[in-house]
Amino acid sequence: MATKKKTKAGKPAAKTKSAAKKPASKASGRSVSKAKTAGASAKKTAKAKGVKAKTSASKSPAKSGSTTSSTSKKTATKKGKSVKTSSATVSRKAKAKTKKGQEKPAVEVIELEVVTPQKSGSKPSKKKSGRSKVEADTKVAANNDADDDDDNDNDGDGRRPARLRSQPVEVQEIDQRIDRERKSRLVPFTPRSYGKTPKKPKPSEIVDLLGKHMGKAPSLPEKQMPATVIELGIFCIFALGGNSAKASLDATNRLTSRFPVWNEFRVSEAYEFLEELEGISLSEAYDHCEQVLEFVNEVYKDQNDVDLEFLRDMTPDDRLVALNRYRSLGPALSQYLALALQNFEGVLFHYSWARPIQRVGIIDRSGSPKKLCASTEKSFGGLDTVTLQVDLIDLGEEICLPKAPNCKNCYLVLHCKSRKV
Repeated sequence: MATKKKTKAGKPAAKTKSAAKKPASKASGRSVSKAKTAGASAKKTAKAKGVKAKTSASKSPAKSGSTTSSTSKKTATKKGKSVKTSSATVSRKAKAKTKKGQEKPAVEVIELEVVTPQKSGSKPSKKKSGRSKVEADTKVAANNDADDDDDNDNDGDGRRPARLRSQPVEVQEIDQRIDRERKSRLVPFTPRSYGKTPKKPKPSEIVDLLGKHMGKAPSLPEKQMPATVIELGIFCIFALGGNSAKASLDATNRLTSRFPVWNEFRVSEAYEFLEELEGISLSEAYDHCEQVLEFVNEVYKDQNDVDLEFLRDMTPDDRLVALNRYRSLGPALSQYLALALQNFEGVLFHYSWARPIQRVGIIDRSGSPKKLCASTEKSFGGLDTVTLQVDLIDLGEEICLPKAPNCKNCYLVLHCKSRKV
Protein backbone atom coordinates (compact mmCIF):
# COMPACT_ATOMS: atom_id res chain seq x y z
CA MET A 1 0.00 0.00 0.00
CA ALA A 2 1.19 3.47 -0.77
CA THR A 3 1.59 5.95 2.09
CA LYS A 4 0.81 9.65 1.95
CA LYS A 5 3.38 12.10 3.13
CA LYS A 6 2.85 15.69 3.97
CA THR A 7 5.09 18.37 2.62
CA LYS A 8 6.30 21.37 4.41
CA ALA A 9 3.43 23.39 3.03
CA GLY A 10 1.02 20.79 4.34
CA LYS A 11 -0.08 19.53 0.99
CA PRO A 12 -0.12 15.83 0.25
CA ALA A 13 2.19 14.59 -2.50
CA ALA A 14 1.36 11.39 -4.40
CA LYS A 15 4.12 9.06 -5.27
CA THR A 16 4.15 6.88 -8.32
CA LYS A 17 2.69 3.52 -7.57
CA SER A 18 5.40 0.95 -7.62
CA ALA A 19 2.88 -1.85 -8.28
CA ALA A 20 1.60 -0.18 -11.48
CA LYS A 21 5.07 0.58 -12.72
CA LYS A 22 6.08 -3.00 -13.16
CA PRO A 23 3.13 -4.10 -15.31
CA ALA A 24 3.57 -1.08 -17.58
CA SER A 25 7.21 -1.87 -18.19
CA LYS A 26 6.28 -5.49 -18.80
CA ALA A 27 3.56 -4.53 -21.32
CA SER A 28 5.92 -2.27 -23.22
CA GLY A 29 8.51 -5.00 -23.20
CA ARG A 30 6.03 -7.44 -24.69
CA SER A 31 5.12 -5.04 -27.53
CA VAL A 32 8.76 -4.45 -28.36
CA SER A 33 9.54 -8.15 -28.37
CA LYS A 34 6.49 -8.93 -30.53
CA ALA A 35 7.39 -6.17 -32.98
CA LYS A 36 10.94 -7.50 -33.25
CA THR A 37 9.64 -11.03 -33.73
CA ALA A 38 7.26 -9.89 -36.52
CA GLY A 39 10.05 -7.94 -38.20
CA ALA A 40 12.40 -10.91 -38.09
CA SER A 41 9.79 -13.24 -39.59
CA ALA A 42 8.99 -10.70 -42.34
CA LYS A 43 12.70 -10.40 -43.16
CA LYS A 44 13.03 -14.15 -43.48
CA THR A 45 9.98 -14.35 -45.77
CA ALA A 46 11.28 -11.54 -47.98
CA LYS A 47 14.70 -13.21 -48.31
CA ALA A 48 13.09 -16.53 -49.23
CA LYS A 49 11.14 -14.94 -52.12
CA GLY A 50 14.05 -12.92 -53.42
CA VAL A 51 12.58 -9.63 -52.27
CA LYS A 52 14.36 -6.60 -50.97
CA ALA A 53 13.46 -5.54 -47.46
CA LYS A 54 13.86 -2.05 -46.27
CA THR A 55 13.87 -1.34 -42.57
CA SER A 56 13.82 1.91 -40.80
CA ALA A 57 13.60 2.59 -37.11
CA SER A 58 12.06 5.72 -35.77
CA LYS A 59 11.89 7.02 -32.24
CA SER A 60 9.39 9.60 -31.12
CA PRO A 61 8.38 10.92 -27.72
CA ALA A 62 4.96 9.81 -26.63
CA LYS A 63 2.43 11.41 -24.34
CA SER A 64 0.62 9.59 -21.65
CA GLY A 65 -2.37 7.57 -22.87
CA SER A 66 -1.17 7.57 -26.55
CA THR A 67 -1.07 4.45 -28.69
CA THR A 68 1.77 3.26 -30.93
CA SER A 69 1.30 1.12 -34.04
CA SER A 70 3.71 -0.35 -36.55
CA THR A 71 2.53 -0.55 -40.17
CA SER A 72 4.06 -2.50 -43.01
CA LYS A 73 3.23 -1.84 -46.66
CA LYS A 74 3.33 -4.67 -49.13
CA THR A 75 3.30 -3.92 -52.84
CA ALA A 76 2.81 -6.82 -55.29
CA THR A 77 2.61 -6.84 -59.07
CA LYS A 78 0.83 -9.86 -60.54
CA LYS A 79 0.76 -10.61 -64.34
CA GLY A 80 1.34 -7.08 -65.48
CA LYS A 81 -1.61 -5.66 -63.51
CA SER A 82 -1.66 -2.56 -61.36
CA VAL A 83 0.22 -2.52 -58.07
CA LYS A 84 -1.77 -3.13 -54.93
CA THR A 85 -0.65 -1.97 -51.51
CA SER A 86 -1.74 -3.38 -48.21
CA SER A 87 -1.01 -2.28 -44.71
CA ALA A 88 -0.72 -4.58 -41.71
CA THR A 89 -0.44 -3.73 -38.08
CA VAL A 90 2.64 -5.36 -36.56
CA SER A 91 2.44 -4.43 -32.89
CA ARG A 92 -0.39 -4.30 -30.46
CA LYS A 93 -1.40 -1.30 -28.45
CA ALA A 94 0.68 -0.79 -25.35
CA LYS A 95 -0.65 1.25 -22.52
CA ALA A 96 1.77 2.58 -19.99
CA LYS A 97 1.72 5.29 -17.45
CA THR A 98 4.96 7.19 -17.26
CA LYS A 99 6.21 10.11 -15.38
CA LYS A 100 6.62 13.52 -16.81
CA GLY A 101 9.71 13.67 -18.99
CA GLN A 102 9.97 9.89 -19.25
CA GLU A 103 10.61 8.73 -22.83
CA LYS A 104 8.49 6.03 -24.49
CA PRO A 105 10.31 2.83 -25.36
CA ALA A 106 11.41 2.62 -29.00
CA VAL A 107 9.24 0.65 -31.45
CA GLU A 108 10.83 -0.78 -34.59
CA VAL A 109 8.89 -0.03 -37.82
CA ILE A 110 9.50 -2.30 -40.80
CA GLU A 111 8.45 -1.38 -44.35
CA LEU A 112 8.34 -4.18 -46.90
CA GLU A 113 8.07 -3.78 -50.63
CA VAL A 114 7.35 -7.07 -52.38
CA VAL A 115 7.62 -7.12 -56.18
CA THR A 116 6.97 -10.35 -58.07
CA PRO A 117 8.80 -10.76 -61.41
CA GLN A 118 6.63 -10.22 -64.50
CA LYS A 119 6.14 -13.14 -66.87
CA SER A 120 7.68 -12.89 -70.32
CA GLY A 121 4.42 -13.73 -72.13
CA SER A 122 2.28 -11.19 -70.31
CA LYS A 123 1.48 -7.85 -71.86
CA PRO A 124 2.68 -4.66 -70.16
CA SER A 125 0.01 -2.68 -68.42
CA LYS A 126 -1.20 0.33 -70.35
CA LYS A 127 -1.19 3.69 -68.70
CA LYS A 128 -4.44 5.52 -68.73
CA SER A 129 -3.89 8.70 -70.59
CA GLY A 130 -6.31 11.47 -69.88
CA ARG A 131 -7.11 12.82 -73.35
CA SER A 132 -8.54 16.25 -73.44
CA LYS A 133 -11.89 16.96 -75.01
CA VAL A 134 -10.29 19.11 -77.72
CA GLU A 135 -8.06 16.24 -78.86
CA ALA A 136 -11.01 13.83 -78.93
CA ASP A 137 -13.12 16.23 -80.99
CA THR A 138 -10.24 16.79 -83.40
CA LYS A 139 -9.77 13.05 -83.94
CA VAL A 140 -13.49 12.49 -84.51
CA ALA A 141 -13.59 15.35 -87.01
CA ALA A 142 -10.61 13.88 -88.88
CA ASN A 143 -12.31 10.48 -89.06
CA ASN A 144 -15.48 12.10 -90.39
CA ASP A 145 -13.49 13.88 -93.09
CA ALA A 146 -11.90 10.59 -94.12
CA ASP A 147 -15.31 8.94 -94.30
CA ASP A 148 -16.58 11.79 -96.48
CA ASP A 149 -13.67 11.29 -98.87
CA ASP A 150 -14.45 7.57 -99.07
CA ASP A 151 -18.10 8.32 -99.77
CA ASN A 152 -17.13 10.61 -102.61
CA ASP A 153 -15.13 7.79 -104.21
CA ASN A 154 -18.03 5.33 -103.96
CA ASP A 155 -20.78 4.99 -106.47
CA GLY A 156 -24.52 5.04 -105.78
CA ASP A 157 -24.59 1.46 -104.47
CA GLY A 158 -21.83 2.05 -101.91
CA ARG A 159 -19.15 0.24 -103.88
CA ARG A 160 -15.98 1.67 -105.30
CA PRO A 161 -16.09 1.96 -109.08
CA ALA A 162 -13.69 -0.55 -110.59
CA ARG A 163 -12.11 -0.53 -114.00
CA LEU A 164 -13.26 -2.97 -116.60
CA ARG A 165 -9.94 -4.80 -116.54
CA SER A 166 -10.27 -5.48 -112.81
CA GLN A 167 -13.82 -6.79 -113.11
CA PRO A 168 -14.46 -10.53 -113.28
CA VAL A 169 -15.29 -12.21 -116.57
CA GLU A 170 -18.95 -12.63 -115.60
CA VAL A 171 -19.40 -8.88 -115.12
CA GLN A 172 -17.75 -8.15 -118.46
CA GLU A 173 -20.07 -10.62 -120.18
CA ILE A 174 -23.10 -8.95 -118.60
CA ASP A 175 -21.92 -5.53 -119.78
CA GLN A 176 -21.41 -6.86 -123.28
CA ARG A 177 -24.86 -8.43 -123.31
CA ILE A 178 -26.49 -5.17 -122.20
CA ASP A 179 -24.60 -3.30 -124.91
CA ARG A 180 -25.66 -5.85 -127.51
CA GLU A 181 -29.28 -5.58 -126.49
CA ARG A 182 -29.15 -1.82 -126.96
CA LYS A 183 -27.75 -2.27 -130.46
CA SER A 184 -29.70 -5.41 -131.27
CA ARG A 185 -31.13 -5.89 -134.76
CA LEU A 186 -33.53 -8.64 -133.69
CA VAL A 187 -37.24 -7.87 -133.64
CA PRO A 188 -39.47 -9.94 -131.30
CA PHE A 189 -40.94 -12.83 -133.25
CA THR A 190 -43.69 -15.31 -132.32
CA PRO A 191 -45.36 -17.49 -134.99
CA ARG A 192 -49.08 -18.18 -134.99
CA SER A 193 -48.53 -21.93 -134.82
CA TYR A 194 -45.41 -24.04 -134.42
CA GLY A 195 -46.86 -27.04 -136.25
CA LYS A 196 -46.54 -30.66 -135.29
CA THR A 197 -43.31 -31.34 -137.16
CA PRO A 198 -40.71 -28.89 -138.55
CA LYS A 199 -40.55 -28.37 -142.30
CA LYS A 200 -37.26 -29.10 -143.98
CA PRO A 201 -36.19 -25.83 -145.65
CA LYS A 202 -34.15 -25.09 -148.73
CA PRO A 203 -30.93 -23.05 -148.40
CA SER A 204 -32.48 -20.15 -150.30
CA GLU A 205 -35.44 -20.07 -147.87
CA ILE A 206 -33.07 -19.74 -144.93
CA VAL A 207 -31.26 -16.77 -146.53
CA ASP A 208 -34.52 -15.03 -147.47
CA LEU A 209 -36.03 -15.61 -144.02
CA LEU A 210 -33.01 -14.14 -142.24
CA GLY A 211 -32.83 -11.17 -144.60
CA LYS A 212 -36.54 -10.47 -144.12
CA HIS A 213 -36.47 -10.34 -140.31
CA MET A 214 -32.91 -9.14 -139.64
CA GLY A 215 -31.92 -7.24 -142.76
CA LYS A 216 -29.26 -7.90 -145.34
CA ALA A 217 -25.54 -7.24 -145.22
CA PRO A 218 -24.86 -5.48 -148.54
CA SER A 219 -21.61 -5.90 -150.41
CA LEU A 220 -19.56 -3.42 -152.42
CA PRO A 221 -17.72 -3.91 -155.69
CA GLU A 222 -13.97 -3.66 -155.52
CA LYS A 223 -13.89 -0.28 -157.30
CA GLN A 224 -16.13 1.38 -154.70
CA MET A 225 -14.31 0.04 -151.67
CA PRO A 226 -13.15 2.74 -149.19
CA ALA A 227 -9.45 3.54 -149.13
CA THR A 228 -8.69 2.76 -145.48
CA VAL A 229 -9.78 0.03 -143.09
CA ILE A 230 -11.30 2.61 -140.73
CA GLU A 231 -13.51 3.96 -143.50
CA LEU A 232 -14.47 0.40 -144.39
CA GLY A 233 -15.48 -0.18 -140.78
CA ILE A 234 -17.64 2.96 -140.80
CA PHE A 235 -19.36 1.70 -143.94
CA CYS A 236 -20.07 -1.68 -142.29
CA ILE A 237 -21.62 0.04 -139.25
CA PHE A 238 -24.06 2.00 -141.40
CA ALA A 239 -24.78 -0.89 -143.79
CA LEU A 240 -25.53 -3.54 -141.16
CA GLY A 241 -28.27 -1.41 -139.68
CA GLY A 242 -30.64 -2.10 -142.55
CA ASN A 243 -29.43 0.69 -144.82
CA SER A 244 -28.59 0.26 -148.47
CA ALA A 245 -25.04 0.05 -149.74
CA LYS A 246 -25.36 3.39 -151.57
CA ALA A 247 -26.69 5.30 -148.53
CA SER A 248 -24.04 3.78 -146.26
CA LEU A 249 -21.25 4.67 -148.68
CA ASP A 250 -22.53 8.24 -149.06
CA ALA A 251 -22.64 8.68 -145.28
CA THR A 252 -19.07 7.38 -144.96
CA ASN A 253 -17.71 9.67 -147.66
CA ARG A 254 -19.50 12.73 -146.26
CA LEU A 255 -18.17 12.28 -142.73
CA THR A 256 -14.58 11.60 -143.79
CA SER A 257 -14.57 14.62 -146.12
CA ARG A 258 -16.06 16.92 -143.46
CA PHE A 259 -13.58 15.75 -140.78
CA PRO A 260 -10.41 14.85 -142.72
CA VAL A 261 -8.19 14.75 -139.60
CA TRP A 262 -8.92 11.76 -137.39
CA ASN A 263 -8.10 13.64 -134.19
CA GLU A 264 -10.79 16.16 -135.06
CA PHE A 265 -13.10 13.32 -136.03
CA ARG A 266 -12.82 11.44 -132.74
CA VAL A 267 -13.34 14.51 -130.51
CA SER A 268 -16.54 15.47 -132.32
CA GLU A 269 -20.06 14.72 -131.12
CA ALA A 270 -22.71 12.42 -132.55
CA TYR A 271 -25.12 15.28 -133.19
CA GLU A 272 -22.44 16.99 -135.32
CA PHE A 273 -22.30 13.87 -137.48
CA LEU A 274 -26.08 13.85 -137.66
CA GLU A 275 -26.12 17.42 -138.96
CA GLU A 276 -23.71 16.48 -141.73
CA LEU A 277 -25.85 13.50 -142.78
CA GLU A 278 -28.97 15.51 -143.53
CA GLY A 279 -30.57 14.49 -146.81
CA ILE A 280 -29.39 10.86 -146.66
CA SER A 281 -32.10 8.29 -145.90
CA LEU A 282 -30.70 6.34 -142.96
CA SER A 283 -32.56 4.32 -140.37
CA GLU A 284 -31.61 5.10 -136.76
CA ALA A 285 -28.98 7.57 -137.91
CA TYR A 286 -28.11 8.92 -134.44
CA ASP A 287 -27.45 5.46 -132.98
CA HIS A 288 -25.17 4.63 -135.89
CA CYS A 289 -23.30 7.92 -135.46
CA GLU A 290 -22.68 7.09 -131.80
CA GLN A 291 -21.37 3.65 -132.75
CA VAL A 292 -19.06 5.13 -135.39
CA LEU A 293 -17.63 7.60 -132.87
CA GLU A 294 -17.13 4.85 -130.30
CA PHE A 295 -15.35 2.64 -132.83
CA VAL A 296 -12.90 5.37 -133.89
CA ASN A 297 -12.07 6.28 -130.28
CA GLU A 298 -11.58 2.64 -129.34
CA VAL A 299 -9.13 2.12 -132.21
CA TYR A 300 -7.22 5.22 -131.14
CA LYS A 301 -6.94 4.01 -127.54
CA ASP A 302 -5.76 0.59 -128.68
CA GLN A 303 -3.28 1.63 -131.37
CA ASN A 304 -2.50 5.21 -130.29
CA ASP A 305 -3.47 6.02 -133.86
CA VAL A 306 -6.54 5.71 -136.07
CA ASP A 307 -5.11 3.10 -138.41
CA LEU A 308 -5.95 -0.58 -139.04
CA GLU A 309 -4.01 -1.17 -142.25
CA PHE A 310 -2.00 -3.93 -140.61
CA LEU A 311 -5.11 -6.15 -140.81
CA ARG A 312 -4.66 -6.55 -144.56
CA ASP A 313 -1.46 -8.54 -144.04
CA MET A 314 -3.02 -10.99 -141.55
CA THR A 315 -4.65 -14.34 -142.11
CA PRO A 316 -8.48 -14.50 -141.85
CA ASP A 317 -8.37 -16.18 -138.43
CA ASP A 318 -5.88 -13.67 -137.00
CA ARG A 319 -7.96 -10.88 -138.47
CA LEU A 320 -11.02 -12.02 -136.55
CA VAL A 321 -9.03 -12.27 -133.33
CA ALA A 322 -7.77 -8.69 -133.76
CA LEU A 323 -11.22 -7.30 -134.55
CA ASN A 324 -12.95 -9.08 -131.67
CA ARG A 325 -11.03 -6.86 -129.23
CA TYR A 326 -13.24 -3.90 -130.13
CA ARG A 327 -16.46 -4.01 -128.15
CA SER A 328 -18.01 -1.32 -130.31
CA LEU A 329 -18.16 -3.78 -133.23
CA GLY A 330 -19.33 -7.01 -131.65
CA PRO A 331 -19.10 -10.49 -133.21
CA ALA A 332 -21.40 -9.85 -136.20
CA LEU A 333 -19.74 -6.56 -137.24
CA SER A 334 -16.28 -8.07 -136.76
CA GLN A 335 -17.27 -10.91 -139.11
CA TYR A 336 -18.70 -8.41 -141.59
CA LEU A 337 -15.54 -6.26 -141.59
CA ALA A 338 -13.30 -9.33 -141.89
CA LEU A 339 -15.30 -10.48 -144.93
CA ALA A 340 -15.08 -6.95 -146.39
CA LEU A 341 -11.28 -7.13 -146.17
CA GLN A 342 -11.40 -10.13 -148.51
CA ASN A 343 -13.84 -8.48 -150.95
CA PHE A 344 -16.96 -9.97 -149.32
CA GLU A 345 -16.08 -13.47 -150.44
CA GLY A 346 -15.68 -16.84 -148.73
CA VAL A 347 -16.85 -18.27 -145.41
CA LEU A 348 -15.08 -17.57 -142.10
CA PHE A 349 -15.75 -19.95 -139.24
CA HIS A 350 -17.52 -18.72 -136.11
CA TYR A 351 -19.18 -20.83 -133.43
CA SER A 352 -22.24 -18.59 -133.28
CA TRP A 353 -23.24 -19.21 -136.92
CA ALA A 354 -22.16 -22.88 -136.92
CA ARG A 355 -24.43 -23.77 -133.99
CA PRO A 356 -27.84 -22.72 -135.43
CA ILE A 357 -27.09 -23.98 -138.93
CA GLN A 358 -26.31 -27.44 -137.55
CA ARG A 359 -29.38 -27.47 -135.32
CA VAL A 360 -31.63 -26.64 -138.25
CA GLY A 361 -30.26 -29.68 -140.09
CA ILE A 362 -29.21 -28.17 -143.41
CA ILE A 363 -25.61 -29.30 -143.01
CA ASP A 364 -24.29 -32.30 -141.13
CA ARG A 365 -22.75 -31.91 -137.70
CA SER A 366 -18.99 -31.88 -137.54
CA GLY A 367 -16.30 -30.99 -135.05
CA SER A 368 -13.96 -29.64 -137.71
CA PRO A 369 -14.25 -25.93 -138.60
CA LYS A 370 -12.80 -26.57 -142.06
CA LYS A 371 -15.43 -29.22 -142.86
CA LEU A 372 -18.23 -26.93 -141.66
CA CYS A 373 -16.99 -24.06 -143.83
CA ALA A 374 -16.68 -26.37 -146.84
CA SER A 375 -20.19 -27.81 -146.29
CA THR A 376 -21.66 -24.31 -145.97
CA GLU A 377 -20.01 -23.09 -149.18
CA LYS A 378 -21.27 -26.20 -150.98
CA SER A 379 -24.87 -25.96 -149.66
CA PHE A 380 -25.21 -22.19 -150.12
CA GLY A 381 -23.15 -21.83 -153.25
CA GLY A 382 -24.29 -18.90 -155.39
CA LEU A 383 -26.33 -17.35 -152.54
CA ASP A 384 -25.63 -14.40 -150.27
CA THR A 385 -23.25 -16.10 -147.83
CA VAL A 386 -22.27 -12.74 -146.27
CA THR A 387 -25.83 -12.09 -145.05
CA LEU A 388 -26.11 -15.74 -143.99
CA GLN A 389 -23.01 -15.60 -141.75
CA VAL A 390 -23.66 -12.18 -140.23
CA ASP A 391 -27.34 -12.80 -139.45
CA LEU A 392 -26.70 -16.29 -138.07
CA ILE A 393 -24.05 -14.88 -135.70
CA ASP A 394 -26.55 -12.41 -134.24
CA LEU A 395 -29.12 -15.20 -133.99
CA GLY A 396 -26.65 -17.49 -132.23
CA GLU A 397 -25.49 -14.77 -129.82
CA GLU A 398 -28.96 -13.72 -128.66
CA ILE A 399 -31.49 -16.51 -129.29
CA CYS A 400 -29.91 -19.83 -130.28
CA LEU A 401 -27.72 -20.04 -127.18
CA PRO A 402 -25.53 -23.07 -126.36
CA LYS A 403 -27.34 -24.21 -123.18
CA ALA A 404 -30.73 -22.49 -123.02
CA PRO A 405 -31.94 -21.60 -126.54
CA ASN A 406 -35.03 -19.43 -126.85
CA CYS A 407 -36.64 -21.55 -129.55
CA LYS A 408 -40.10 -19.98 -129.28
CA ASN A 409 -38.81 -16.61 -130.51
CA CYS A 410 -36.40 -17.90 -133.14
CA TYR A 411 -36.94 -17.00 -136.80
CA LEU A 412 -36.01 -20.54 -137.84
CA VAL A 413 -38.24 -22.36 -135.34
CA LEU A 414 -40.62 -23.66 -138.04
CA HIS A 415 -37.72 -25.33 -139.88
CA CYS A 416 -35.50 -26.47 -137.00
CA LYS A 417 -35.50 -30.18 -136.23
CA SER A 418 -33.78 -29.60 -132.85
CA ARG A 419 -36.34 -27.11 -131.54
CA LYS A 420 -37.77 -27.26 -128.00
CA VAL A 421 -41.26 -25.79 -127.89
